[in-house]
Amino acid sequence: MFMQQLTKKLIESITSLLNFFQSPFYGFQKFPKSSKKGIGFLVSGWLFFVAASYVLLTNDNASETNILTKIITIGFCVCFLVLKGYNWGRMLCFLANALAILYCTFFITLFFEKDFIKVALCAVTIIMLSSATYYLAVKESSEYFKSLTKKYDEAENLEGIREKELVKKGAKKKKKGLG
Repeated sequence: MFMQQLTKKLIESITSLLNFFQSPFYGFQKFPKSSKKGIGFLVSGWLFFVAASYVLLTNDNASETNILTKIITIGFCVCFLVLKGYNWGRMLCFLANALAILYCTFFITLFFEKDFIKVALCAVTIIMLSSATYYLAVKESSEYFKSLTKKYDEAENLEGIREKELVKKGAKKKKKGLG
């Protein structure tokens, strides 16, 4: 039962992430190569992190299910924000990756000589998330994300200006109707 629910959630998450790559709204094709590599490592790193967390928390316990659900949610949100192109999402990604790397490092030291599978999953996760952090921190990626943030800010400002103009026009029409 637990395994089926986890598998279903993973499949839904993966499907949603794959849809981002196909959707022109997110403009994945316009991302620079370093960002594309970083996003690829990010998605695969978080998938490995979920797998490693599942292996590390194999008991069929409700609190562990809750932890896995939170890990999946955080991973999905981080990937979504980076794919959306938010610079602050990229910064949040760095923080989440650092915490996941610390988590895996702790378990590598704990299980180093005891369980090869757990150590291998954690090591692959560390490599993937470190690579994602590197590629998303490169100057080319940084400049691209900053330019996207400026475009988002300009679009929001433009919408705000248009709304103010519409409100002013509405107020003028009301004054003319009253006068």
